[in-house]
Amino acid sequence: MTGDRATLQSCISLHDLVSRNDGEEWIVGRPDTGEFVGLPVEAITFLGVLRDGGTVADAKQRTDLAHDENIDALDFVSDLVGLGFVAAVDGECLAEEDPRPPSLPWLQSRHVSWLLRAPVMVAVVAFIGAGVTVSVVSGSLPGYSAFFALPEPGLNFVLAAAITMAVVALHEFCHLAAARAAGVHGWISLSTRLCFLVAQTSVPGLWVASRSVRLRVFLAGMVFDLTVFSACAVGMACTPRAGAAHHILALTCLITLFGVIDQFMFFMRTDVYLVVQELTGCKNLFGDATDYLRYLATRPARRSASVRPSPLADLPQWERRPVRFYAAVMVVGCAAMVPMLAFYWIPIDIGIFVRGVEEFARGLSSSHIALVADAAGVLAVTMVYQALLLRALLRTYGPHLRRLLRRSSHPEAAGERLQQAELHVS
Repeated sequence: MTGDRATLQSCISLHDLVSRNDGEEWIVGRPDTGEFVGLPVEAITFLGVLRDGGTVADAKQRTDLAHDENIDALDFVSDLVGLGFVAAVDGECLAEEDPRPPSLPWLQSRHVSWLLRAPVMVAVVAFIGAGVTVSVVSGSLPGYSAFFALPEPGLNFVLAAAITMAVVALHEFCHLAAARAAGVHGWISLSTRLCFLVAQTSVPGLWVASRSVRLRVFLAGMVFDLTVFSACAVGMACTPRAGAAHHILALTCLITLFGVIDQFMFFMRTDVYLVVQELTGCKNLFGDATDYLRYLATRPARRSASVRPSPLADLPQWERRPVRFYAAVMVVGCAAMVPMLAFYWIPIDIGIFVRGVEEFARGLSSSHIALVADAAGVLAVTMVYQALLLRALLRTYGPHLRRLLRRSSHPEAAGERLQQAELHVS
């Protein structure tokens, strides 16, 4: 039995769904799978009848009368099956994969909810302000030289990588903890932004959370970074400038500072991007801007007979200006990123790897164990990073390219726009 074989007399059992009114539509989803869609109010009436035990025919009749519509009930049921919202049809359970378990399932709301209380948040903001003030007044704001905390380049590279991984892991944990404090599940994973490897926390359940909760989750990672920066700045002011502790604290300051700065490159869907999307009232700022740019890019090549309207015409009026602005930001940001990649990051990565190979070979030929170990550290970090990046690129862009080939120019399915607007914080 499948959703395609359901009849008007069928009884449909739904999984536990949550919903929230969002203007002219409702956001409905299944928290244990992270599947959320935007649906019209007619769908809510339909789902309510099914939830109360009515048949598909009952749901259609109630919806048609309540909204003066003639809905295609069986087609909608088929869509619900495809979304994974249907548990059984006429008592027969539908086969489906087990939901992906959330990251750190042992972490409960009671463990972290105190972190979001007003006194704690005020204290954190005050501490960040104090740390930034100390950094500026004492002149301990880190420069580029802070990266070279240790005299051995390979060991220094390994130390920087270890600190970065620790900071990134705790950054993502703070996103997850802020979401879990509100009872929202999240999944931590590796992904990409353009061609950069990033860690991200997927929290689709935020679609039914309040705006204040969403903003707290989006900002939790940067608040952690700034807290670490402030703690290290205070530590630097209390330690001798020539000591190893001072240098390691300066390196940590630099890494966290760059982490915060990176979030403002919001053309790559960073935490700041999600804040901007939330404040502008858009649901899929990146996806809509991408569709708009694709429309502009292909418009000169289309014949007048096949001219289609701008994708902005399908958006609410208040979303159109932010989408145009963000599309321009994407163009400028990506254009600036190309020469940075071509002339800086890629040559640096290649240079680090080549130098590591040369030093490793020189250390072996001269039986210089320290040089071999130093070069081995550089090579190990570099190869692990590139392997993770390649895996993330294949996992991220492989399905995306296949989906683009299958997707029509005008998605018509209810909720498709929301499904593409994945809530990822990085």
